[in-house]
Amino acid sequence: MNGMSFVLTSDRLMIEDHFYWCLVLDRWVYGEGQDAAAVFPPIFPAYLPKAVIRYLYKRTGATTMYNQAHGAGIGRHSRQEVEGMGR
Repeated sequence: MNGMSFVLTSDRLMIEDHFYWCLVLDRWVYGEGQDAAAVFPPIFPAYLPKAVIRYLYKRTGATTMYNQAHGAGIGRHSRQEVEGMGR
């Protein structure tokens, strides 16, 4: 491999990683559990009220994903900045 292919590979990996965390934040943190019951039917049974599902979703998945995105660096930005990076 020459030097240019190393640069292109590192750029591609950085872009993929950035986009991945933008998607994670959009779905898990900014989505506020709108589709949690459909994604996790065994965990959130259909008979639970939507308010309870959203509360559990925020306390488990959203908090965990936010902390991971924060550790990756992209979670330290505002929502507007993350949305701009994901475009």
